[in-house]
Amino acid sequence: MRRFLLALLCLTVPLYAQSPERDAERATAIMAGAEADLVAARDAQNQLAAYAKAVQGYELALSVARGSARQIALARVDAEQRFAAQRDQVAKLLGGLHRVERAPVPLLMIHPSGPAGAVRAGQLMSGLVPILQQEATTLRTEADYLVTLQEDQAAVEALLSDGLAGVRAARASLNDALARRNTARVTVDRLVLEGLRDGSATLQAFARALARQAPPASARFESAEGALPLPAEGRILRAFGTPDAAGIVRPGLILETGAVSLVTAPMDATLRYSGPFLDYDQIAILEPEAGWLLILAGLTEVSRETGEVILAGEPLGTLASGPTTRKDDAFLVENTGQGATVGTNTLYIELRRDGVPIDPAPWFATGMDGE
Repeated sequence: MRRFLLALLCLTVPLYAQSPERDAERATAIMAGAEADLVAARDAQNQLAAYAKAVQGYELALSVARGSARQIALARVDAEQRFAAQRDQVAKLLGGLHRVERAPVPLLMIHPSGPAGAVRAGQLMSGLVPILQQEATTLRTEADYLVTLQEDQAAVEALLSDGLAGVRAARASLNDALARRNTARVTVDRLVLEGLRDGSATLQAFARALARQAPPASARFESAEGALPLPAEGRILRAFGTPDAAGIVRPGLILETGAVSLVTAPMDATLRYSGPFLDYDQIAILEPEAGWLLILAGLTEVSRETGEVILAGEPLGTLASGPTTRKDDAFLVENTGQGATVGTNTLYIELRRDGVPIDPAPWFATGMDGE
C-alpha cells in the first residue's frame, strides 16, 4: 500500500509541464512577430515577400501551438485516468473502514489467528487513517493539476483562434498583392517549353532538357551555398540519394511540411516553368543563374507564371492537404485532441548544375538536418 501511495505521489508531478508551456510561449512570440510583419508589409518595398514572410510566421506559430495543444490534451487524459484510479482506491479504503465501524465489537475480536491476529488486524486498520489522509492530499493535488490543464488548454485554443484569424488576414493581403503585382518577365516560347515537357517521361528528363536550353553555369551562384532559406518550414523526410520504400532513388530530397504551407523562392530567380507535371501535381522550376535549376515539386497550387522574375522570399504557391479553403483553416484549430494527427505534406527539392543533380541540403542555412 505504501509503495502504491509513493508511486501515486510521484505521478502527481505535472510530467507534461514545461514543454507545452514553452511551446505556447514560443508560438506566442512567433505570432507577435508575424503580426508585426503583417503591419510592416503594408509599406514594404516588396510587398509580396513581406506578406509571404507574415504568412509563414503565422503558419509556424500555428504549427507550434498545435503541438502544445496535443501535448496538453494527452496530459489531461492521463491525469483524468490517474484521478479516477486514486478516487476509486480511496473509496475502497473508506468502504472498508465503514464496514469495520458498523461491525459489533465482539465480532471484531473473532479472528482465524486468535486474539493476537485480531490485535494485528486492528493495528493495520488503524494505520489506514494516515494513509487515507495522504491519499486525500494526493487526490486534491491531482484535482488542482486538472484545473491547471483545463486553463492551459483554453489558453492554447484561444492562441490557435488568434493565429487562424491572423493567417487568414495575411493570406488575403498576400492574394491582393499577387493580383496587383507588376513583376518583370522574360520572353518564353511556350510551344518549345510545352514540347520539352510533353516529350519528357520523367522530371529528371524535363530538367535536363531545360538545362540544354541555357548557357553553361555561372560560378556566382556558388557563393549562395549554405545561406539560402528553406522554401517552406519543415524537416528532411528523405535525404538526397536515399532509396524510398519501393527502392527508387531520386536525385533530390523530400521535405516534410505542415498541413498548409506557403512555398517561397529561396533566391532571386527566373521561373522557367510552372504548372502540372506527371504525378508531381504542380511544379516550379527556378533558374537563379544560367546553368542552375532549382526544382520544387508536389505543390498543390502555383501562384506565379512561367517567365516571371521572382525575388527571394516571394511566394511561389502552396502545399495543402486539399484546396486552401476555410474548411482547411478550421482543421488547423480543431484537429488537436486525443489521437489527433495533424496532416503533413511533402515537397520534393532538386538542384541541378548544367543538368547534373547535386545534393541541395548544403545550400540551405537551417532546418536541413532531418530533426
